[in-house]
Amino acid sequence: MGCETTTSTTQEAQPVDIFTNKYPEEQAEILETWDEIIESVKEGDIDKLISFHAYGPKFTEFKQGAPETAERKMKPLNAEFLEALQKL
Repeated sequence: MGCETTTSTTQEAQPVDIFTNKYPEEQAEILETWDEIIESVKEGDIDKLISFHAYGPKFTEFKQGAPETAERKMKPLNAEFLEALQKL
């Protein structure tokens, strides 16, 4: 019993082993994004760097039982942190 899924690139579904597949296209996409992040740090482009952060309902912190959305709280803190780094 392995973890497999199927792809529909042909008319007949092909099994894909999610544990052994290297996912080269996804790896290339991640490396490209990483390179863009590094470049935005080198250029001091804070807005571009912040744009890579995934804010949304999935990123929720709970303080004393009440939800605190990451975007509302963390976006200004991230910008402040990155501006401080830029001054170094």
